[in-house]
Amino acid sequence: MKSSEQVERIVGQARLKADQATDTRILRDAGAAFVESAPPARRSRLILWRFIMESKVTRYSAAAVVALAAALVLLSPFGTSRNGSVVLADVADKVNEMGNSVLTGHRTVWCQGQEEPCLKADAAAYVSSEHGYMEE
Repeated sequence: MKSSEQVERIVGQARLKADQATDTRILRDAGAAFVESAPPARRSRLILWRFIMESKVTRYSAAAVVALAAALVLLSPFGTSRNGSVVLADVADKVNEMGNSVLTGHRTVWCQGQEEPCLKADAAAYVSSEHGYMEE
């Protein structure tokens, strides 16, 4: 007889009825085994998390800290830094004021089914408000 058939036969012959006490005991034992099987660093995090979530005071204070941090980041009530901050619109304005610009880079072209690139090249693009766009 296969081991799976033996297990099915034993479970089928068992005349056990589950009740609330049995369910509670099984869940308690499984939770204890889970906590003990975790590595020590994780175990301490689990205990801390359980303490925070089981206590209403710590749960609400943790939520308040998260909400306060989000408000400070999103609303910035203390203004910008002394050095100022770079805003994308300011950068776009500076780029629009430039008459000429040169963009350089490297291009790599891969062909399907090949492990090495088909083409490797240096690229330069010249953009001018007077003369237009040229690429080499």
